[in-house]
Amino acid sequence: MFYFVLIGIGFGVDFIIMESLNIFDAEFYIPHMFGTLSVCYLLATEALSILENLGEMGIEVPYLSKGVEKMRNKISEKGGDNG
Repeated sequence: MFYFVLIGIGFGVDFIIMESLNIFDAEFYIPHMFGTLSVCYLLATEALSILENLGEMGIEVPYLSKGVEKMRNKISEKGGDNG
């Protein structure tokens, strides 16, 4: 349930920004930046969690774990630059 709220807030912020820019006739387009960023972050976090659980069960997937962790860190860095 929390994920739906977080994603809704992200897309709500996008909507508010786009409507505010329309009111001021600004020629600046941000295609769902916060909503997409929140979805990507949640997907990366859940994928890493699944891989960690597989590791606890004895199934090692080190290549995928490193890749997902790098992706999550990149998303966190991008989010930190904007906020």
